Amino acid sequence: MASHRASGGDGVGWVLKRTDRLLRPATALFLVLPPVSLAAMAAGVNSQLVGLTVVGPYPVAMVGHNTAPPTLALITLAITQIALILALTPAANRWLRRTGPWRVVVAVNAVILTVFLWHMTAAAVAAALLYPTGVLRQPPPQSAAWVLWRAPWIAACVLALVVLVALFARIELRGTRPRSVERDLWRDGATVGGSVAVVAGLLLVAVAGPGYHGPTGLPWRGVLLYLCGAAVLRVARRRSSPAPW
Repeated sequence: MASHRASGGDGVGWVLKRTDRLLRPATALFLVLPPVSLAAMAAGVNSQLVGLTVVGPYPVAMVGHNTAPPTLALITLAITQIALILALTPAANRWLRRTGPWRVVVAVNAVILTVFLWHMTAAAVAAALLYPTGVLRQPPPQSAAWVLWRAPWIAACVLALVVLVALFARIELRGTRPRSVERDLWRDGATVGGSVAVVAGLLLVAVAGPGYHGPTGLPWRGVLLYLCGAAVLRVARRRSSPAPW
């Protein structure tokens, strides 16, 4: 942690220094603006976002029409979020220099891939347990009651995610031993073939679109191709010989 801080890794500047050259003029503009100006920009752009969605031609939901392709409403939302985050950056940097909050950040980052992979599963589990049983109300979307019920809904999703992370985080935290791998034509070919099958299976699932795709809700060709590719990769991995210690 000390070496990470010494390199400036606990501030937003560390990220901005590594942005693409095409983005540097924009990030430089955000850096020279004071937090008050950034907060004012966020408020002003957010008012435009409300006009574009509530009054204007774009739907209120940012997922769906606004993302395929990205519309002016989605771009406005992104500008609002960036300006707000950068306005809060100085206070956040001061807070993260305390040992306690920074340890929490490090602990979460240690299992962040597990959180990313299982967060939608947590939402599906929470929905399957709460909505059919009537435990969680289903008021009309965008109503005041709907907004208020988001708090228990998010809490239920977080609880389900905590359980999944407790079950699967040890896979991410597990250390890997270095391997001394000899050339193996069959293993190399199986690795390439298995990887292609996995990617092709995921692509078939992604482009399947809405509609009925069987009891699982997924196209069986894509699922079968993915499972076959994963099995081939598993066999190819077992052929690798561990390094001598």
